Amino acid sequence: MRPFDIDLTNPYHGSRLFFWNVGYPIVMKNRLYMGFTKNGRLIAGSPVTSESVFIQSQTLPDLGDPALIAWNTLPVGTVGLRSPVGGPIAEEPTMVVMNDGRLLASYRTADGFVAHAESRDEGNLWGQSYYPRYPDGRSLKNPHAFCPIIRLRDGTYLQWYHNVSYTDTQHRNPVWLSA
Repeated sequence: MRPFDIDLTNPYHGSRLFFWNVGYPIVMKNRLYMGFTKNGRLIAGSPVTSESVFIQSQTLPDLGDPALIAWNTLPVGTVGLRSPVGGPIAEEPTMVVMNDGRLLASYRTADGFVAHAESRDEGNLWGQSYYPRYPDGRSLKNPHAFCPIIRLRDGTYLQWYHNVSYTDTQHRNPVWLSA
C-alpha cells in the first residue's frame, strides 16, 4: 500500500502504515477493488485521524501465485476520501459499481451521517464527498458505524445505516435499509 499524507502523522512518520478493512471486494472490468481505512494519529490525548483508500489489482482475478499480484493504491495523489465537512474520521469504505459505470463509495464518519463519494474513472480520482439525502433534503443519519452500500442482482442498491445522529460508537441499533 502506497503511503499518503495521513501516514506521515502516525507515530512512525509513515515508515509503517496503520490500516484495516471491514468491507468486501468488488470486481469491475476484470479489476479487483477493496476499501481500506488508513489511520494517522493514534496517540492517546491526540485526536485520531483516518481516511478511506482503495487497493486495486488488475492481475489478482487471473493469478494463483500471490507473488505475482500487482496492487495500485487509489485515489491517485496522497490524500484519500475524507468527511464532507473536513472532520477527522472517514472509515470503513465499501464500493459498488453503478448501472452507468461510476463507482460509488459509502463510508462512516464521526459527523453523525453516512458519507458518499463517486468516481467516473475507475477509482483514480474521486469527486467531493457528500452526505446522501432523502428526497426531502434530510441527510441519512448514522453514528460512527459501518454503513455499506449493497447492489442486489436486480440492480437495486441498498444503503445500510442506523438512522440516529449520535457521533459515538454506542448507538448502533436498530439498523435501517433504504433502497
